[in-house]
Amino acid sequence: MNLIEWALNPWGQEVPIHIGWSLLWVSAIGGLLFLIVHAIYIRYWAKPASVHSGEPPATASTIAAQVPERVDRH
Repeated sequence: MNLIEWALNPWGQEVPIHIGWSLLWVSAIGGLLFLIVHAIYIRYWAKPASVHSGEPPATASTIAAQVPERVDRH
């Protein structure tokens, strides 16, 4: 069972020319496993950004209060 077929290019180097379709399933399963593990990590271990900064979450009014009356153009 050859997963990868090889050939010689014009410079005499061996290059892959065909990859077995069975490797397509390996990449699909790997991507699915990544999504599942990432979702589990986000659900149970990742913390929101506001918890790390120690500040309450910003609201639109507090953000607007920090903008100066006149903003210089650049």
